[in-house]
Amino acid sequence: MAGKTSIAYDPSSNTTYIAYGRTIKSIKENQSEEFFYNNDISSICISPSGLIIGESTGEVYLLKQITSTEKTFMTKASGKINSICCKNSLVAIGANQENLIIIEGMNEKILTTNNGCTVVFVTISPDLRHIAAITQDGYLHLYSDQKIVKRLQLIGKKITENNLEQFLFEFSPDSKSLGLPGDLMFRYLECPDFKYTPTTLACSKNISIVKWPLEKIVIVACIDNSIKVFDLADEKITMTFMANSNPWDFIYTNESIILAVTNKEEIIKNVKLIKQIEKPEEEEVDQEEKEEKNLEKQLFDRTLGIYPQEPIIPEDTDKSPVILFRSYLGTIQSLEYYSGTKRIAKIEIEFDDSSFHANINFPNTHEFTLAYMSENGALLASQSSEANLDEFVSDSKRSSLYFRNFTFDTFWKVNLPNMEIPEAICVSSLCVVYTSLNYMRFFTLGGIQTMIISMTGPVVTMTGYKNQIAIVYHAAAPVLGCQALCGEFWFINEMNTNSEAEYFKEDFKVSVTPEHNLVWMGFSDNGDLYSVDSADVVRAFWRRALSWIPVCTLGDYVRIVGICDDGVLINAGKDHLLIETQPFEFPLCKSKYQEYEDKMMKEQLYVEMHSGTVDKKKKLAELDKITMEKFCNAVDDGENDQAFAYGCQVLLNKTKLLIIRYAQELKVFSIADRLAKHFNIQLPPRFTRPEKPPAEFLEDQKPQEPKQPLAELPQVNKETQELPINPFNKAGSTKKDLFESLSSNTKRKIDNPPIATKKPKK
Repeated sequence: MAGKTSIAYDPSSNTTYIAYGRTIKSIKENQSEEFFYNNDISSICISPSGLIIGESTGEVYLLKQITSTEKTFMTKASGKINSICCKNSLVAIGANQENLIIIEGMNEKILTTNNGCTVVFVTISPDLRHIAAITQDGYLHLYSDQKIVKRLQLIGKKITENNLEQFLFEFSPDSKSLGLPGDLMFRYLECPDFKYTPTTLACSKNISIVKWPLEKIVIVACIDNSIKVFDLADEKITMTFMANSNPWDFIYTNESIILAVTNKEEIIKNVKLIKQIEKPEEEEVDQEEKEEKNLEKQLFDRTLGIYPQEPIIPEDTDKSPVILFRSYLGTIQSLEYYSGTKRIAKIEIEFDDSSFHANINFPNTHEFTLAYMSENGALLASQSSEANLDEFVSDSKRSSLYFRNFTFDTFWKVNLPNMEIPEAICVSSLCVVYTSLNYMRFFTLGGIQTMIISMTGPVVTMTGYKNQIAIVYHAAAPVLGCQALCGEFWFINEMNTNSEAEYFKEDFKVSVTPEHNLVWMGFSDNGDLYSVDSADVVRAFWRRALSWIPVCTLGDYVRIVGICDDGVLINAGKDHLLIETQPFEFPLCKSKYQEYEDKMMKEQLYVEMHSGTVDKKKKLAELDKITMEKFCNAVDDGENDQAFAYGCQVLLNKTKLLIIRYAQELKVFSIADRLAKHFNIQLPPRFTRPEKPPAEFLEDQKPQEPKQPLAELPQVNKETQELPINPFNKAGSTKKDLFESLSSNTKRKIDNPPIATKKPKK
């Protein structure tokens, strides 16, 4: 049988379809029939409406009857169709050229994997919420609600057509787990956070196919031609089957059967039911108990709506190297490899700026799993599982802390007490660790413990900057799908006679998108606090108002590195090494004022974030300059309502009088009168609109000079400190005069207003 074979099974008709080249073979009860198709077929899938066929040219059709030549066009990809998965009304299509096409009814959406590789296999969870796709480079891409959530390396080699059949998998029936192939040990990911979970179930050769027919029953096919049935409840192998000589290419399972096929014609002709799986007897559930469970679920949905989130941990913990920490300083990663039969584990600290410090390598003898780095040094912690089981474990098995000082190239190590495991760490002017006993332990950079605090709730994450520490913890159980997170700012001063206290703090609350979790929190390079949640919303903390401002939404899967005044520092490349800057973009309503609103909000955010270093009066003048430009353009274009809306936004009294004067000189008295009334300004006679004289006196009426001079404008204090460049403005802020950037025509109208003249009589 030449070419790639694609197999699908229709349980409603008990028919197996095998497609290869331009041939579709149907097999039912050991009777086969072949049908000719007009194009090369690369993938097939069963749907409620018929057989979905993906062609090598990238086109996808629906064939309602295999005996009919009529087919319905569904979509066209930019490359060959490699995999199709259909669950109810949702269809996921994996193709070349990095495409992952999602079709739901009449709607079509294209998702990208951002690594430039071909999608070779895709599967959908039974509840239609999660999608998993594997690309040719061996990476697994995980989506929730059609949005990328996680990306991890499944295997360490490239997937080709020769080994494609070794990487087929699916979700559990309750959509809570995803079985993974490619290893000797059976492993799976827990949804929705896709947390890696190993098991003790092992095979002699790598697992190639994972099928999950029942909640606690998993069927796997291995590359040694064997099929094994795993019982997850007892973690044991209950059944084993072998093929004659060829590896298994396709397995279909449900609650009662296993149907297996190999990629050889003589075996395909003898497709049969191999073995029945004993379906566990369902316990009789009392009606009252069932109603009680339904009531509990409804109560959960109406009150909590979401489970309390776990502490934030590094991603991609199931591959080597494991990135334990990433910031604008560099990366801390854990590597593991074998030299012959000897296992070697080490920690690498790589700096983005080689002039700051040389890279650091040392053995990972204590199995460090947590890391944090600041300019002072790197703090690492091990989470010993044995330390929580026995009160009298040896020092070598306790959880420990390790600090590497970058300034003096020294280090220290401290073992934590028994029954205590670190769950979050950070470094500022002190080293801080939160443990499983709700203790917050403070250490100096020299390793001396100075304070122990018992927290009121489990800590989710913490971060440090100079002498500040921000700690986020659970203040209560979630409410209506929202995490109830609060935070504390700790300020650490040196103990001396001038300081009132060595430690003092202030409280704040943490904003998170409903039904989502906090995934990152950190300080910017200027000491401003930012957060990111699993909805990819970036928020800035407005400390003066103790509120959070959404500043942008990240794109499809990126790893955040840090925050600067220009925007969010992210890793978006294939290897997540290249740092890019995503500018801030507020989630504003679409309107004709959107560009102006975005620019003004960025300037105002800059003022708030730098309130201690910015000359506020000069910054307000900068804001008025932006508004004045928009106002003048609107007046010139005859947009009176728009001009009035801009005019109401000016801040300084000088600007208020200038825009009123500008409107008067252009004889747009309606705007001038409305602005004067809005600002509660009593205009001098020159600014008062004259009454229209009777028609019979128009010929003898001569223009009158104003009797009262203009009111003096307030003087601007020129001796102000220089304003730092505003990074939110792409062009940068300069020390120009307030109206220097206005057009020459606009300035001429303000400085040299037109004088009404009367033509002489003939």
